Amino acid sequence: MTELEKLKAEKEALEKQIIVLKSLQRQPEEVFLSAPKGLITYTINNTNDLIYWVNQAAEIIYANDTVINTLNYSKEELLGLKISDIYQYLDVKNWLKFWINTKKNKYSVLEQELKTKDKKSISVEISATFLVFEKVEYICAIVRDITERKQNESIIRIKEAHKKALLSAIPDLIFIMDNEGTYTDFRGGNGQTFIPQKDIIGTNIKNSGMDKELIQQILNRNEKVLKNNEIIGLQYKILFEGFKIRHYEDRAVKYSENQVIRVVREVTEKVEYEQNLQQMNEELRVQNEQLQNYSHAVSHNLRSPITTILGVVNLIENNMVNEEEQKMMIKAIKLHVDKLDQVSRQLNETLENIFVL
Repeated sequence: MTELEKLKAEKEALEKQIIVLKSLQRQPEEVFLSAPKGLITYTINNTNDLIYWVNQAAEIIYANDTVINTLNYSKEELLGLKISDIYQYLDVKNWLKFWINTKKNKYSVLEQELKTKDKKSISVEISATFLVFEKVEYICAIVRDITERKQNESIIRIKEAHKKALLSAIPDLIFIMDNEGTYTDFRGGNGQTFIPQKDIIGTNIKNSGMDKELIQQILNRNEKVLKNNEIIGLQYKILFEGFKIRHYEDRAVKYSENQVIRVVREVTEKVEYEQNLQQMNEELRVQNEQLQNYSHAVSHNLRSPITTILGVVNLIENNMVNEEEQKMMIKAIKLHVDKLDQVSRQLNETLENIFVL
């Protein structure tokens, strides 16, 4: 092989290497654009999200078909708009802040109200990316309709507010405690607690200052609740400082594998009312017994003089006695009338004493 042929062969080998190296160094744009013709544009225009590009002057320079269809603007109308024309709160001042923040962080997310041509408002989330293309700065915004999500969030907030209002209206103390007796959550009601309500969470019932026998009774009940997964009630009374006794109804239900919810209602007024009612019933029973006993005595004391008077009157009416006997009988009648009057006075005094009690 001649020298010229060697040089020619080396040149051809070198050219092949250059071709290989160039193929390995293809620009990302070239690799991306190797996709089927029109696929990129088709995908952008048929996505559910609104996609548009905006320059620093807040001018829309390109938008996909979803933007056009959603806002009801023609393509020509849309490209003549600014961001402030389609967003309620992105005026010139707020847009500048948004641009600076996105440029600084390369990316930002913002929730806004999007305005359509026919004045309809749509809740959207804007995912903005800062780009520099051919030395010109842009923001590419991908906008997603979050109306349904906002509605769901609103429903959840309403439910939470409703739940909170219901809990606030309940006068009961609500405790969540584990199987060791440690309070993991608490909501104060109208009842009194040994530990200040703000300090309850994290403490243990064993250190609450309650009677140890009662504490063990509560813990044993809680253990049954966790084991049998049933609601178990408990009634007890607690002596606080100042020798004030308070009564409680305590219901427990399983909350998790090792936690129970205790709903504790103070029923002191109810118990005291029932005790007073029971005392009144006992007093009425005693009074009724006294009246029955007294009625027997009164019946005897009244009946005896009345029977005598009726007998004397009958003798006089039938002229069965002489004048001297009539005088004696009249004296006897007066004596029995005095006795009846005395019995009547005693009856009134006794009745008054009974009902005063």
